[in-house]
Amino acid sequence: MNELQYKKQFLLSAGKSVDAVCMLPPYVGLNVKRKAPVLGQREVELELQRRCVRHAVYESVDVPAARGDLVNLDFLGLLDGQPFDDGKIEGFDLKLGSNTFVKGFEEQIMGRSAGESFEITVTFPEQYPAEELCGREAVFQITLNDVRHLTVPAPSEEIAVKEGYPSLCEMAEAVREQRLAKQRLEQDNKLQMELLERMIHTAQVDIPEALLSFTAGRLRRQLKEQLTARKLTMKQYLSRNDLTEAGLENQLRQRASDAITKQLVVDAISEREQLVPTVQEVEDEFRQFLSGMSSKLPHQRYPQMKVLLKEKICCRRVARFLLENSVEQ
Repeated sequence: MNELQYKKQFLLSAGKSVDAVCMLPPYVGLNVKRKAPVLGQREVELELQRRCVRHAVYESVDVPAARGDLVNLDFLGLLDGQPFDDGKIEGFDLKLGSNTFVKGFEEQIMGRSAGESFEITVTFPEQYPAEELCGREAVFQITLNDVRHLTVPAPSEEIAVKEGYPSLCEMAEAVREQRLAKQRLEQDNKLQMELLERMIHTAQVDIPEALLSFTAGRLRRQLKEQLTARKLTMKQYLSRNDLTEAGLENQLRQRASDAITKQLVVDAISEREQLVPTVQEVEDEFRQFLSGMSSKLPHQRYPQMKVLLKEKICCRRVARFLLENSVEQ
């Protein structure tokens, strides 16, 4: 059962007419225009440089330290001229700009060069793990041993081998093919959606008023929930979007009509061409969906989510079917 069937079942239980009619236009042999993928040499060079970033290394430089550099230093912290516990460290590596230390510490190292010894003054925050340092001003005696800058190597035979290619030339060719394949995939996805939209706009449908009103009502409730989450009133929403109540109602009814039409078209083609996913395929998609979630989905929402995923699979398969059976102009 899909979302549209749920709506019909609900309306039937209320004694409403829900017999929607969908007359499909011819959908095999639709004309499409493909563009030959274009890839300039500059795009290949940029991608090669991006791959080189993975092999960047810190190298010692004879220039003042700057944000992003890795410095090695010795330091001794003093309170009222006396060393404090855990305030002495030698040979410490610190990335400037990482905010590893108390505010102001790293900023005062920037602009210094390797071999310099100097003092800096910082004030610890009022809330600090070490109680004896809370809100206190401290002096740090620092010796800057080394300044290292992150250096990105240029594309080379060595980098190509590290990336798993026999030569730089073959890595460049592989990059070119991968970028072209990505362009072709993006174009295919765009064409699939365009063909599906063409079917939706040319299909002849007769949607019962009860089904249309019910769907528009659900869209209105969803909108209210979204506005509540954003702490906005319906009046504010209408004002910001230069809408009247009648204008909003027309929008919602149009969106409802488009959604129902899309579902009717997808259902008709997927059933006729046997593209409907099996129960196992939906379960596999559902498990993959759950694995990608950062938080748990409530169990009571499982059935609804499976319905939506089934519709998503059907839509994807129908769009792919239309493109696979199209004719290039």
